[in-house]
Amino acid sequence: MQALMNEIRKQIEYAGTNGTITKESIDLLTIKQMESVIFDLTDSLGKKNTKEAMTVLENLLYAKEPLQKILITLYNHFKKLYFTKLAIRQNRNIRRKFSTKTKPSFLSRKIQNPSKLF
Repeated sequence: MQALMNEIRKQIEYAGTNGTITKESIDLLTIKQMESVIFDLTDSLGKKNTKEAMTVLENLLYAKEPLQKILITLYNHFKKLYFTKLAIRQNRNIRRKFSTKTKPSFLSRKIQNPSKLF
């Protein structure tokens, strides 16, 4: 939560008094967390857009993210996608499977939809 507050403060300071926060300023200034970048990577792979997936991976490596951390995060994300696909097939509660407190709409958008691509 503190990281989110810092990002919001950064946007407010960049926009200045009576300024407007735009998507361009958000893309320019925000620092993405590794997990959100992994979502981008797997979404690209699911859409069979290998060029974009390779660009995301190259950016992670350029940012000096350890390869082991990238692989472990990818493994965990693919495991969630797999369990989600199994839960959908068997009509099971996905939130209980992950023991998560996230809202169902977020889980639906970020896990259920990409799981259909694999």
